[in-house]
Amino acid sequence: MKDRYASAKSKKIGKKYVHKHEESNVLISDIIHRNDLGSNIYECFIAFDENLPFFFEHPVDHLPGLLLIEAARQMGIAVVHQFYGIGQDTYFILDRFFSRFYNFVEFELETILRITVNEFKEKSRKGNGEFTGVICVIQNNKILAEFEIIGNCISKKIVNRFRKRNLLQVSTI
Repeated sequence: MKDRYASAKSKKIGKKYVHKHEESNVLISDIIHRNDLGSNIYECFIAFDENLPFFFEHPVDHLPGLLLIEAARQMGIAVVHQFYGIGQDTYFILDRFFSRFYNFVEFELETILRITVNEFKEKSRKGNGEFTGVICVIQNNKILAEFEIIGNCISKKIVNRFRKRNLLQVSTI
């Protein structure tokens, strides 16, 4: 396990897995499947560029909450792509996102994100699905924040068709 951790921690996940164009906007490392904890549990590390102006426009001594939220969102996207067979031609649409912060997440400490995928239902069309999960932010074996995500994976083709219909309805008002 330690070898897999060292390898995962050493590099950011590919930007295509988190739907980013710029490498600097990727906030997580490679993801590892934690079968030792459960068949539905995955972990990664927070891995960010300290020069990102959106998150670090002023000096901070802790990880900003919005950075943690975005890292959790990226992890949800990457897990469904890498472990649940959802292709790159799919939108990741958050339906609900709940957050709870228990303590500061310290800047200088190693930060782990652990997701437990509570449910993944593949819909009738291949590549579409619904999922729910809880992502914990962990430092020194303590949970400092939790995020519950509920979302859908829908093919870009279906989303574009929906948008066209929706735009037609809007234009007739």
